[in-house]
Formats: sequence, C-alpha cells, structure tokens
Amino acid sequence: MYDFIESLENIATDQGTSSNQPNIAQEVLIQSLKQEVFELEVLNRHIKRENETLKEQSRLDKIIHDNTMLHLGLWHKKNRKLKKKNRRLSRALINLKYRCLIMKPRITVTPRKKKRRLDVLAKVSEQMN
Repeated sequence: MYDFIESLENIATDQGTSSNQPNIAQEVLIQSLKQEVFELEVLNRHIKRENETLKEQSRLDKIIHDNTMLHLGLWHKKNRKLKKKNRRLSRALINLKYRCLIMKPRITVTPRKKKRRLDVLAKVSEQMN
C-alpha cells in the first residue's frame, strides 16, 4: 500500500514537472517571438525611412534633370544664334580683307593681268591660315 501511494505521488510530481516544463518552454518561445517581432518592427521603420529618403532624392534628381534640360535648351538656342552671328562676322571679315587687298596701293606700276575673284579669295584664305 505504501508503495502504491508513493508511486501515485511520483506520477503526480512527474506530471506537475512535465506540465511546468512545457510552460517554461512556451514562455521562452514567446519571448523569442516577441524579440523577433520587435526586431522586425525596427527593421520595418528603418526600411520606411530609407524609402522616404530615396523618394525625396528621386524627386530632387527629377527637378535637377528638368532644370538641366531647360538650360540645355536655352544654351542650344543661344549657340545657334552665336553660330549664325559668327558666320556673318566671318563673311564680313573675308569681305573686308578682300576690299583691303583690292584697295591696297600697288608698288609696281607694271601692267598685270586681271585677277579673278576666286584667286583673290584663295589668297585671302591662305593669309588667314
């Protein structure tokens, strides 16, 4: 009889400790899951901040790109005007040099054959180089 009671007590204590052990294991699991959830929330906040930063940087890049394209358009327009003006001035310079060569007093009074305009332009271009 004494052995029977002792075996019942052993069974009761084993059940009590075995029921306590799963609770402890479950608490450890719960704590680790809570820690993981906390870490994921922190990581999620960091990712959201990075996304906002990237969105802002993208918006600024777009503004800079638009501004650059506007300035490129203006510079292209100004460049065309300057090229046109340069062509006019270059042509005026050639005409001026031509007129200076024609009006240049001749040192020798010997008759020369009349030069064609193309020859004069070729000579002017040689002197320009």
